[in-house]
Amino acid sequence: MKYQWFLSILLVGIIVFASCNNNDDDNLSSPEYNWPNTNNDAWASYQWNDSETVPTSGDTADDYYENTAFSDTVDVLYNGQTAVVSGASASVQSVIDGAHVTLTISDKVLLNISGTATDGSLKLYSSSKFMVRLNGVDITNPTGPVINNQSQKRTFIDICDGTTNSLIDGTAYSSIPDDEDCKACLFSEAQLIFSGKGELSITANFKHAICSDEYVIIRPFTNIDIIVNADKGDGIHTNSQLTVNGGVLNITSIKDGIDVEGIEDDLGNVSDGNIVVNGGRITISTTGEKGHALKSEGYFCMNGGEVYTTVSGAASKALNATGDVSLIGGKFVAAANGTGIYEEDEEDVSSAAGIKCDGNLSVVDAGIYLTATGLGGKGINVEGTIDISGGRIEVNTTGAAFVYQSLDTSPKGIKADGIITITDGSIIISTTGGEGAEGLESKDKIFIAGGVIEIESYDDAINATNLIEVSNGYVFCHSTNNDAIDSGTDDAGAQGLLTISGGFVFAVGSSIPEAGFDCDQHTFSITGGTLVGLGGSSSTPTESACTQNVLIYSTANLNGNDICLRSSSGDNLLILSVPQYTSLSSMATMLFSSPLLTQDMEYSLLAQGTITAGDSYNGVYSNGLYTGGNTLVTFTQNSCITSIGNNNQPPH
Repeated sequence: MKYQWFLSILLVGIIVFASCNNNDDDNLSSPEYNWPNTNNDAWASYQWNDSETVPTSGDTADDYYENTAFSDTVDVLYNGQTAVVSGASASVQSVIDGAHVTLTISDKVLLNISGTATDGSLKLYSSSKFMVRLNGVDITNPTGPVINNQSQKRTFIDICDGTTNSLIDGTAYSSIPDDEDCKACLFSEAQLIFSGKGELSITANFKHAICSDEYVIIRPFTNIDIIVNADKGDGIHTNSQLTVNGGVLNITSIKDGIDVEGIEDDLGNVSDGNIVVNGGRITISTTGEKGHALKSEGYFCMNGGEVYTTVSGAASKALNATGDVSLIGGKFVAAANGTGIYEEDEEDVSSAAGIKCDGNLSVVDAGIYLTATGLGGKGINVEGTIDISGGRIEVNTTGAAFVYQSLDTSPKGIKADGIITITDGSIIISTTGGEGAEGLESKDKIFIAGGVIEIESYDDAINATNLIEVSNGYVFCHSTNNDAIDSGTDDAGAQGLLTISGGFVFAVGSSIPEAGFDCDQHTFSITGGTLVGLGGSSSTPTESACTQNVLIYSTANLNGNDICLRSSSGDNLLILSVPQYTSLSSMATMLFSSPLLTQDMEYSLLAQGTITAGDSYNGVYSNGLYTGGNTLVTFTQNSCITSIGNNNQPPH
């Protein structure tokens, strides 16, 4: 996918110098770099197709009705204000009151439900697992749930192929026994397993649409539409776990789309409530304050399929997990449009987010696209660690900070309290809303060992409290009002270490005192890789910690230009079409380091030449040709660090 949205807001910058003319007409090429391919359709690999293999043995075999032998089939036909139960079976006892049917089941039976009722319901008691086959039903119950399963045995809900089915409950429930729990249009004390190729529409007006006190499974090809009108109701509310193996699930809700709470035992201990997405397509929209598209009291794991979410309420979250989040495959798309709020119970402020995780986040090979438009909005907010080893992540936040009296919360692209480790994948971040809008932030350390990272930010593009280490990969980052890469904060005890040992890093910061590279004057180590830094200033690398040569060049006037660093032997080390970055026009510093920069060699920095051919990565050319130009400065690299001009280091 092309990065037009990202590159269109690039930098501004560099180089018109008054100096002597260079009439060299040599047509010399820049070094070869194996630039990453940024123009492919990166989302194509995250599409899904429903498929299913029914296991005949193992732990999950009992969750497939195909492995159950049903002793009888009983028909329940609704007809307006009445209902008829037919099909002789000693295993089913029925009580009918108008169109309200109560069945007591003592063996494995299949219930075939059809017909229409404007004031009807189906209540179930069973000592054995059974199936409810919806075969073209349209049932409304103005005073209670439509399907009320008080059985604690596994229950199959099969939506008959080619049929449309509708369940609508009332705005208030009456005549519910005190010893019975009932809080959904389709309620079950037992496990619910949905299957079938028909369509099911559920409208919840009292509380939840689907609720189980056990786990819920959605099998492939199933098509369920849910509308929750109750302001305290969820689309799907379960304990233990929700597993989506396929199908199409559409939910519109005020509060939560999917909420998995966990199960509390007799001692008050609560087991995790988990969400697992293995396939299918889930679309969720919520509008209420602090609403969630997906809420898990345990972990969230996505192995495949597609999830599309929109949350509009204040401090709402597209995904909120108390435990870990694992995005192993599939596509996850979230828009968090709500603003921030002050929470009186917590005495703190809270904001909207695409992904909120109290545990650790792992991204293996998923496609993730997140937007946050409200004040303080965040793409990814993790209390634990983040580990990214593949996939594609795009984050775009546009809101400014949310401020309540002396409290505030700032927008972030990707934020973790713990360590962030990136070994592969593509990460594209835009956080342009204002002060505090940072791209990639860790309150601990950031390790980059591979992948492609591109960040456009208002505040720091990459920020870590203790350490930033780059050993491989491609990193391009630009801050319009702060440092591009900032290791260390003003917090007491911050180490602020910055280590580059490999990869390619192009960092563009703002004007003085901001920098391309800033580590609070702590250890700045360069032992490998190619670095290009632009800003009002730069931290000076620690010579005793460096094994690779560094050039720092400062001038009083850096404007947009095409520049070239050339050795006296005629080799071009760098050809750069400098971004148009006007805030560097008064004073700017360039830092360059490369294995090609050797000691005891004379070099010339040229400007106002012409770049032709070659491949460009954000303005740095591979195999580019540079002709003409004026010589800005000629120098000999006599030591590890050569500094030319007055480098205005950040005043930390």
